[in-house]
Amino acid sequence: MTDTPAVTADRAASAPPRAAPSIYPAWSSKSPLGNGLHDWWSAIQATGKARQAFIQQGFPMGNGLLAELRHASTLQQLLVTPACQRVIRWLEINYLKPGNIAAVIDWREEQQYALATAIGLLMHINHDIKPANQSDLAVLLTDNQGTTQNMAQNAKPDASVKESGKAITNGGLMSAGDVPPVSEARYRRLLVASDYHDLFNQFLGIMKIMKGDAVVPELINSIGNWFHPHNPAAKAWAFHYDWS
Repeated sequence: MTDTPAVTADRAASAPPRAAPSIYPAWSSKSPLGNGLHDWWSAIQATGKARQAFIQQGFPMGNGLLAELRHASTLQQLLVTPACQRVIRWLEINYLKPGNIAAVIDWREEQQYALATAIGLLMHINHDIKPANQSDLAVLLTDNQGTTQNMAQNAKPDASVKESGKAITNGGLMSAGDVPPVSEARYRRLLVASDYHDLFNQFLGIMKIMKGDAVVPELINSIGNWFHPHNPAAKAWAFHYDWS
């Protein structure tokens, strides 16, 4: 029996109790850590003199370091790489006040999972998409109002959507015969991810479908709050999906 959207939303809010620590490493896209992640992503997109300027400022973005991050296919592989630990430490030193570092020691393990998830996924994003009417990545993936021309052209439709025969027109940018980039089945697996390891795997598959396009601030914000015990981002994403 297929779950209703309401059931899926409730399950997304309650499914991963073991992933929510007592002190949660939440951040927003405008918090110090959120800003740090966005600054780092912007830096690794730079070329030429701009890239050299970022390197001189101490941004961890050498070719070897980035290659090591890009080749990790699981969160466990990513966590044990020196490259990932260097970026995490750089974020903590430069974007957390000295007093805050001591305050986060108790949840640093969970913080590393969250930061590594964000770092690993940002390695697969090349374009920060600005939705026409929405500022939400979930809407970009599936909704029929917010998809931009760039995403509609670049996204590779999910094979499982083709099999279901379901079609959604995206603000007139995709014809009635086209399919949404992310299938309902794949989206459900994302919503009920059990921990950051699972979340990384689900998002990595979606990032490959999106071919480097994402709403970067929203992705950063969502990863930082996906398993929030009181207001999980997963629940918001469930309500933003076009279930029609």
